[in-house]
This record gives sequence, C-alpha cells and structure tokens, in this order.
Amino acid sequence: APNYPDFHLEYGEVDGVFLSYIEILPTKSSKPFCIAKSLSKNGEHGVGTVFIRRNSSSVELAPSEIPHLIQASESEYLDGASWQSLIRAHLTGDFDKFQTLLPSFQHKTVEGNDALQIALDALTSRKRGVLITANAGQGKTVLLHRLAFALAFRQSEKLRNTSFGKDAENSGSSDDVSNYIAEMEVVPPFSVPVFMPLRMAFTTIAEFERRLLQHLRDLTGAQAIKSLERVFNIPGSYWVILLDGIDELRNAERAGVLLRTWAESQPDNIKVVFTARPYAASEWTAGEHIELLPLSEAEALELLQAHIHQKAPEFGSQIDAVLRESAGLLSVIRCPRALNGFLSSFADSFLATRP
Repeated sequence: APNYPDFHLEYGEVDGVFLSYIEILPTKSSKPFCIAKSLSKNGEHGVGTVFIRRNSSSVELAPSEIPHLIQASESEYLDGASWQSLIRAHLTGDFDKFQTLLPSFQHKTVEGNDALQIALDALTSRKRGVLITANAGQGKTVLLHRLAFALAFRQSEKLRNTSFGKDAENSGSSDDVSNYIAEMEVVPPFSVPVFMPLRMAFTTIAEFERRLLQHLRDLTGAQAIKSLERVFNIPGSYWVILLDGIDELRNAERAGVLLRTWAESQPDNIKVVFTARPYAASEWTAGEHIELLPLSEAEALELLQAHIHQKAPEFGSQIDAVLRESAGLLSVIRCPRALNGFLSSFADSFLATRP
C-alpha cells in the first residue's frame, strides 16, 4: 500500500491573490516518504526524491543515503571528541604495549595461518563474527588486544565531518558553513572496536547490555547515551565488540549460550569476537572459528617473561633465574590467574629477604 504522510491543506484569496499551502505533519513511519509523481515542469525533483529537514530548509538526499534513514528518536549522537576517545582507548595502554613489549611471533591457527589476519578477514566478510579458542597461556587475550589495536589504528587521525544531504565544503557562504558545523555528524569510516573482559556474571541479556552500555559510556565519556540500540543505530556506523574470556564468566555455561544467541541476533553493522578455552566454547556456526596453534616452549617462555617484565619489571631478572632453574614451573604459571598469584607471592618473599 502507498505510504502517505499526514498533511493539512489550506487555501484562499489574500489581497486579491489566490494562495495555498500544504503542511506535512510529523508521522512515525518505517520508510521515508518520497515524491510519487513529479509535478515540476523542469524535472528538478523526480519520482523517488526524499527530503529531510535541516534547520529551516528541506534538504534533498542522495539515493545512497536513503537506506540509512531512521527516526531521530531511535538513534544517538556522538560528537567527534567521543568517537576519538573511544578509538584512542584502543590505541593506548595494554593495546599499545602488546604491539611491542610482547613477543614478535605471530599467533598461528592450527592450520599454520596468521590468526590475526584470518580474524580481520572474517570481520570484513558476511560472517557474524569470530570465536577464538585456545588453552590457557596460548595468547588469546594478547591476540584480542592486537585485533582491537589493528581495528582502531586504521581509523583516520582526524575524522571527516559528514552529514546527510549536504557537504559543508560546498555549502555556500562562510556564514552558512559556520552555522552548519555545529550540527555535523561525525562517523568513523571503518568498524570501531569495543573491547571488554568477561570477568562477570549475568543471568539475562538485559543485564549484560547494561554493563556493556556503561563500559561504552566510560570509553567515550558520553554518559548521556541512553541505550545500546540507539548507539548501534547511528547511521553509517560499524562496530566490532570484542569479549575476552567466555570461560571466565562466573556462570559460563548459561551466560555463554546467552552471549552467542545475542551475537547472532545483532544487525549487519555489528560483529562480535569471543575468546574462550575449548571446553567453554560450544559450536558457533554463524561465525569464523579460529583455533590457535599451541605455543612452543620457547614462545611460551618468551610470552611469560614479557608479561613478568611488564607487570613486575623490578623483579624481572630474579624471576628469569627462577624459571630457568625450575622447568616444570612454566606449565603451572602460564594461566593468567596463576601467573598473578606467582608474581604476588614472589614479590612478598623477595621483599621479605631484603634488608
């Protein structure tokens, strides 16, 4: 059926001149209204033309922009500073350190391929996301940090100001440009990463989404964001949600199923990446499954030493000596929690022996 807006027509004679006007009223619709029959003699606005309101003017949309239209009440607005804060968060701290401080070897799949490149390729495909599995100490978290860094690094240092229906660089006078800049919509051209560890418990997806939403608010500095759905509805935006450690969920069996169902139900502009130990990862047919090749003993030792020098640089040489003298210790402390416990215990015992 045709999609007609609500409208009101008035006409009459004013000072001997016949006048009429049509008022198009706000109407909630899942599809934009467009011209069904061109009444212009010169064909300036053809059939299918769609307009949006911009300040006091009606602005014509390019056909490529029409599929991205949604109701204003269904979308959030993030300014350039918020986008940059989100991107910068994944280029600093551990995300940056893991590019240089950790071993230079590539994470390999069991087939011998570059796991990072496989993950990046999967995120540009039609698949819903990626599941990365490996045993403790094989670098799942490191790989996820490197993936987040790679996604953030390809964004432009200065995001380009764009908006529906108009380009500020070709918008006329300088006054027009200055008045328009404040309303610019800034959207990164590539998928934006959002990394979050899964050291939590939740019994419903709504509870998980509240935690993810607050995490997103913290990363962007935009505490006024109302809902994840409104953020993900930002026209032209693409997202990669990186969730580290399904096995670290305190109710992993139940929450893991909820998360995979949630990931598979997301719109096309959202991809989800999980990491998990094999026992905590049930089959996920909607995404790419990357199984990491176990590290060699030399690679595992290098990875462990890098973690130690990052977390406790003042004890680095002493711990290296302990590891060389106790070969069996390596297999025990490759688990992150065991490593943290070892470092804490070593620090306490080392400090106790100092004068």
